[in-house]
Amino acid sequence: MDDMIRFEVRGTVKAALRFKEFPDQLRDELLKEMNALGREAFELVAAAVPHRTGRLASEEQLLIVNEPNVVGAVVNFEGDGADQNDFKKAGALEYGSSGKRQQVKEHAFMLDHVFDRMLAAPEIAIVEAYERTPNLAPDFFVRGPMAAMQGNIFERLEAVVTRAADAANQE
Repeated sequence: MDDMIRFEVRGTVKAALRFKEFPDQLRDELLKEMNALGREAFELVAAAVPHRTGRLASEEQLLIVNEPNVVGAVVNFEGDGADQNDFKKAGALEYGSSGKRQQVKEHAFMLDHVFDRMLAAPEIAIVEAYERTPNLAPDFFVRGPMAAMQGNIFERLEAVVTRAADAANQE
């Protein structure tokens, strides 16, 4: 029986219920519960996501999985594909970044202010080459809310399965 039903919270961002053979009478109830759980997770992640520009928050998606042997909900971030580094940036915010030193090349940019004082005319500023070591603390804006929900996910899915089993036993 252990290999017939499996609750799964994988990678702390996906909740799913797997069956070798999915009982038809259970699917509708599980889909309702997964939709509710998915919406709750989406809202918790949306509240926790960094909002410096709002771009990351705008890329949050909720996917409901309804496959022959899986019913699930996935909260993820999917950009428009314009910037291939968006996924890396979101990962660095979620997991943090430290370690490998990076070379920054010498470069120039236009400077129109110094602190809060505007310059009379824009000037070109030259930044000399230097090395930096990234040090970004993890934010846990996805893993934190999902970890907080994990016990509740198991309880609610187990209750749906138990109700369905009880109903099937009474038939």
